[in-house]
Amino acid sequence: MINSLVIQTCKNCNNEFNENFCNKCGQKEAHRITMSHVMHDVVHVLLHADKGIFPFMARVMVQPGIIAKEYLEGKRKIFNPYQYLILVVGLVLFLMTLLNFYEDLDKNNQEVASKISSVFLQAMVDFNQFIKKYSNIISFLCMPIYAIFSWLMVRKKQLNYAEHLTMIVVAMAFGYTYNVLVLLGLIIFKIGTLGIASIS
Repeated sequence: MINSLVIQTCKNCNNEFNENFCNKCGQKEAHRITMSHVMHDVVHVLLHADKGIFPFMARVMVQPGIIAKEYLEGKRKIFNPYQYLILVVGLVLFLMTLLNFYEDLDKNNQEVASKISSVFLQAMVDFNQFIKKYSNIISFLCMPIYAIFSWLMVRKKQLNYAEHLTMIVVAMAFGYTYNVLVLLGLIIFKIGTLGIASIS
């Protein structure tokens, strides 16, 4: 009997294989990219039952602790929490820009300025500019610090530092997801900047 399997060369690692996946690096048989493949991949990322971003978003809002626990236990057939956090932070930034959040906050501060001292006003303006420019960087830099405190305080679980960092990432994803929902709601209901700041 003649073997009907075709030997292929993996485009990723140059290994020769005769299955659907490379037995060395695991890459699927490569095909030429077409618009139907692009659309399939987009729908897959957004809606796929296990690894889609929207199913992950729904779960992170109601089960952040369970997601973190399952991810640490090796159940990784979900959207990557680290990638999700980066995406949701970008979405928050986009929505805040759309709302002119910081510009409106500056206008409000100028109205308050007539009632306070110039030294305090300058400090407030400087602080707002700093937050506008670096708020998300500060959030990302705080995650390793939060993970250190988590690791120091919850030693009996015997989790390593990276596992504590992953739990913090899921917790931050939870917070940013709710910020996205709040910002979308405020856009829909046309609530002003002070309302946004208060609700956030």
